Amino acid sequence: MIKLERNIRSIVDVIHILFEIAEDGSIVPDTDGIRITNDILRYALAQWYDKHEQWKSGQITNEEYYDWQDAYTVADLSEK
Repeated sequence: MIKLERNIRSIVDVIHILFEIAEDGSIVPDTDGIRITNDILRYALAQWYDKHEQWKSGQITNEEYYDWQDAYTVADLSEK
């Protein structure tokens, strides 16, 4: 697993991190953006999407949404 410790200050910083993550084949550039090839990463992003939709629709509060993000760990992937 790649461990990155960075100060992210711009979109360019994010892109460079994606370049590094892509080195192991977990993500690849695609005509529509990025194709996720790693099942765990794809599942984690789906969980984030679901939680984000709950937040956008008012089902959960800002605090609940950001608390979920702060507490999210790889252990949360055991539901997969």
